[in-house]
Amino acid sequence: MIEAALEYAIAPSNPGGLLSRMSKIATYPLDKLIAGYLAKWLHLSGDGNADISGLTSAASQFASTGCLWVAAEAHALAGHSELKTASAEKAKASELHRQLGTKCLVDMIKPEPLWAKTPAATRKKRVQAFQSGEGDVF
Repeated sequence: MIEAALEYAIAPSNPGGLLSRMSKIATYPLDKLIAGYLAKWLHLSGDGNADISGLTSAASQFASTGCLWVAAEAHALAGHSELKTASAEKAKASELHRQLGTKCLVDMIKPEPLWAKTPAATRKKRVQAFQSGEGDVF
């Protein structure tokens, strides 16, 4: 799953296909959590409802075993979905993180839109990094 996501990050194509593929691979709660992070962070869209709906049951499973921070993360990922219960999931995540005194990892990485990954955009970023002394052009 991570290999497929890395390939997509390097050469983005068919986000719905990757989301569908990850959904099929993700069978366990931790798989679903990782797939949810990747879908969010890689800015995937498509028919991912099976993957996303699995996050709510994964959140319940994590909570039942005392893994509350991980449960909060699964709720937060479901809260970013197209589910009818998305706002309730987001509220559950916020409440759990508040109770635990923790931060949500879901929003710490901002996804880049596909157009920002084009060769021209990548070249512009490299030039800007070079001009600021933070990198080289190649």
